[in-house]
Amino acid sequence: MNEKKLLTQLKHPFLINMFYAFQDYENLYLVTDLVTGGDLRYHHNKRKKFTEAQTKFFVACCITGLEYMHNNGVIHRDIKPENLLMDSTGYVRITDLGISREWTPENS
Repeated sequence: MNEKKLLTQLKHPFLINMFYAFQDYENLYLVTDLVTGGDLRYHHNKRKKFTEAQTKFFVACCITGLEYMHNNGVIHRDIKPENLLMDSTGYVRITDLGISREWTPENS
């Protein structure tokens, strides 16, 4: 439910965006962007190494997405290659806001 709440508030090209959410008695379903490029871990294992230009591009996507989240008072807390998905054009999208938190002075 935390992830649904945060995804409802956040919309950005470098984040996974949610369009709808619904639930049955046991599950919550989130309808999000379709990102078919795989995660960054998959690509790293496949290629073994990224060029400096690729790395800078991936980091720039992540920083831009995280900056948007931070400007909206959200801390991700679980950035790792498995939570960075590549879309069909090669841009990195941040996903898995399951343990993210809204920033408050108490948790800074």
